[in-house]
Amino acid sequence: MDLAREEDRNFLLNNACVLLFSKHLSDIYYHTKIICVRFKGDTRVKIIDKKDFNQDIFSNIENAINFLKQYIPLEFIIEDVRRKERYTIPIPVLREAVVNASVHRDYFEKGANVQINVFDNSIEISNPGGLIFDKKYFGQKSASRNPLLLDIFARTPLVEKVGSGISRMREDMKTAGLEEPEFNLGDFFTATFKGKLKHRVNTPQKSPQITPQKTITVLEDKIINEIYNDPKITRVKIASKLYISSDTVKEYLKRLKRKGLLQRVGSDRNGYWKIMGERIATFKKKLKSEVDTPTKTPTKTTTKTTTKTITALESRILSEVSNNPNITGNKIASKLNISLNTVREYIIRLKKKGLLQRIGPNRGGYWKVTKSR
Repeated sequence: MDLAREEDRNFLLNNACVLLFSKHLSDIYYHTKIICVRFKGDTRVKIIDKKDFNQDIFSNIENAINFLKQYIPLEFIIEDVRRKERYTIPIPVLREAVVNASVHRDYFEKGANVQINVFDNSIEISNPGGLIFDKKYFGQKSASRNPLLLDIFARTPLVEKVGSGISRMREDMKTAGLEEPEFNLGDFFTATFKGKLKHRVNTPQKSPQITPQKTITVLEDKIINEIYNDPKITRVKIASKLYISSDTVKEYLKRLKRKGLLQRVGSDRNGYWKIMGERIATFKKKLKSEVDTPTKTPTKTTTKTTTKTITALESRILSEVSNNPNITGNKIASKLNISLNTVREYIIRLKKKGLLQRIGPNRGGYWKVTKSR
């Protein structure tokens, strides 16, 4: 793949190889970051949250997407008897934009990084380096200043078809009922995505009417979940469990109170939190039922039939481990939208039940599902 060459019995890595496989790019380059910032309102004045990612290029992209997921509202849509979750701005669109920014940026511009700005009503994703061909062919022609990087990414699921990204982003936004993305084609390439953060969700009913739904972000949902489990939980404890700052928790508690979803009963020192709103309370009861309701799994033997009981969450964790025995706890937490501590607790449970076994050390070993589910 032309990522290294041999010279005097030594292998010399090129820049693309370093970008792809270095564990800590910050030890080598300072301009290869993806900088993610959440601003309050629609101006670059007050910063609510900020993260810099500078590992390998694949990890940077994945971390940036996880950052975005925290702040994109999540809709709950009821179809028949099933609840579907949908981000108000399609994640595949944003992933395409972040990949484009990382692959096509000008890495010789050492004074700038890929920048992701999240506002109340839009998301901007920009990278140093404009188009390398005439603007009139934008969206029709594909050319990269980093062809080796593009070739590597074209072999991964991150790039579906070279040259179709812009058209696909436009089509997906249109399908979601949103405005087409705006593109600024100057010295910095900038893609702007506008989302409808507050709108109605149709719930099938016997009478033809529309029921307004509360729209909450993933982070708001996680905070409500922590409060549901412990109404006396402190702001510092929430911050510790969700790996965010105490100031961020404070800001989001204010939002939840303004939305009428949360109320503080009693004093700051001796009081407790109360979740308001019938929809939120119902949702939390359903969520608890999904996690705690055991599913029976028969295990056949030559003499008798025994029954293993596992919860829905245990089943989901076992499924992730079966699909990828080398998966990490952080990866499981990210995929299932739960905390790392919860993953660790449930892995211990699965080990005790004899359903999961760790082969080898934590760093170089793998997981083995020991019994059929």
